[in-house]
Amino acid sequence: MSTFSRYVIAYDISNQRERNRVSKVLSGYGFRVQKSVFECSLSAGGKAKMEAELEQLDLQSGFLHIYHLNKQAKRSEIGKAPPSLDSGFAFVV
Repeated sequence: MSTFSRYVIAYDISNQRERNRVSKVLSGYGFRVQKSVFECSLSAGGKAKMEAELEQLDLQSGFLHIYHLNKQAKRSEIGKAPPSLDSGFAFVV
C-alpha cells in the first residue's frame, strides 16, 4: 500500500497562459487554497508524475516551490479556511 504525504505548491508566474497551464496541472492533484497555492496529498509516484508534468511546461516567466509537510507540521486556521486534506476527501493519483 502506498503512503501519501502532504505538499503545498506555491507559484509566482507572470505570464497568464503559463499560469493557467500550471493551475490546470495542479488541479488534477489537489485543491486550490489561494490563487497561486495548492494543497496536495500524493504518493511518491504521484509526486514524481506531477513534477514531470510541471517540468514539461518549460516555464519561462516564473517558478514553483513544492513544500513537503511532514507529520510534525501542524495546521492552524483563522477565518473561513477551505477543508483540509484530512477532512474525509480522497484524491486518487
